[in-house]
Amino acid sequence: MDLRDTETSDNDSAANHNSTGISGTSDAATPAGSEPVITSGGDGPTGAGLSEALKAERRRSNQLEKELRGLRQQLTRFSEINPEEYARLQEAERQKQLLEQQLELRERQMEEAAAKRVAAVSAERDAAHERVQELRKERLLERAFSEAEGRTGGDTRGTFFQVFRSMLWDCFRLSTSKDGADVLEPLDGQGQPLLGDDGRPMTTGDYLDQLRIHPVYGFLFQQRGAMGSSTAPAALPAGGFVEVINPQAMSASELYRAGFVTPARSPRS
Repeated sequence: MDLRDTETSDNDSAANHNSTGISGTSDAATPAGSEPVITSGGDGPTGAGLSEALKAERRRSNQLEKELRGLRQQLTRFSEINPEEYARLQEAERQKQLLEQQLELRERQMEEAAAKRVAAVSAERDAAHERVQELRKERLLERAFSEAEGRTGGDTRGTFFQVFRSMLWDCFRLSTSKDGADVLEPLDGQGQPLLGDDGRPMTTGDYLDQLRIHPVYGFLFQQRGAMGSSTAPAALPAGGFVEVINPQAMSASELYRAGFVTPARSPRS
C-alpha cells in the first residue's frame, strides 16, 4: 500500500471521529423533549416579530426608567422638606381657609342685613304711602260729610264725624277722576261701585242723602223731617230741662225709634 494512501485514510477517519463527537455533544446539550431554537435572518416573518418584540421591550424599559427617575426626584424633594417649615405652611393654609370662611360669612351677614334694611325701608315707604292715601280720603270724606249737613260737635268719646268715619269708612274708596283729581267712590257690600236706580255709579252726595234718612245712620245728620229743626221746638216740661240723648250710647233699634218719636208736650192749663 502506498504511504500517501495510508495518510489519507487516517485523516478521513479523524475527520469522521471529530464530526461524530461534535454531533454527539450537540445532541447531549439539547434537553430531551424541547424544541430546538430556530434562528433565521431578519428577512423572514419570524425575524420581523422578534424585532417588534425587542422594540416594545425597549420602549417599556425606557418608560420604567422615566418613572423611576420621577420617583427619585420626588424623594429628593421630600427629603429636602423641613418638618417645621411644612407644619408652618400647613398652619398658614389652615388660617387662610379660616379667614376665607369668615369673610364669606361676613359677606353673607352683610347681604342679609342689607336685605332686611331694604325690606324695612320698603315697608316704611308703603306704610307712609298708605297713610297719605288715608289722609287724602279722610279729607274728602270730612268735606262730603260737612256738605251733607253732618252734625257737628260730640263729647269726650269723639265727634259725629269720627263716629261716621268709624262706621262707614269702608263704604268709600279713594279714586282718581278723569282730570286727575281725588274723588270718593261709594261701594256696595262686595266692594264694587254702588249703583243707583238708573244703573249708573252713585255719587258721594247721593249716597249721603240716602244715609240721611237711614234708620241707623240718620242721627249723624241734621234732620229735615221728624228729627229736623224746621218744626217749632216743643214746650219744655216743668223744671225747664229735658233728658239729653246721646246717640252714641243708643242701639240701632233705639236710634230708629228716636228718629220718629217727638217729645211729649205739657198738658194745657
